[in-house]
Amino acid sequence: MTLANTVVMNIPGPQIPLYLAGHKRHRLFSMGPLAANIGLFHAIASYNQKLTIGVTVDPQLMPDVWTYIECLRASFSELRQQQNNSLSVPQAQLRMTTRPHEALPSTQSSTSV
Repeated sequence: MTLANTVVMNIPGPQIPLYLAGHKRHRLFSMGPLAANIGLFHAIASYNQKLTIGVTVDPQLMPDVWTYIECLRASFSELRQQQNNSLSVPQAQLRMTTRPHEALPSTQSSTSV
């Protein structure tokens, strides 16, 4: 009997920039491992006022992952619309990417969902 088929892990990170050998870390990518019968893993991490959501799936348990990605995009779009109606979060802090290589700096912000 499967007790769970998804995991959500939230890792709060430092909210100030970190440096290694004088080089600033710009972003953080999160990823989680899958175990038996776990079809979906959300690894959520924050760093320097940015939030990253990494999604790992088992394609046998979740064969249509792109439908799920579209749902995430729709939710992110909804969040952005709400943010546009509020002055509490600067516009540049919300940006969605689908793949890590697409997460390029955009006005010093690279939030990934």
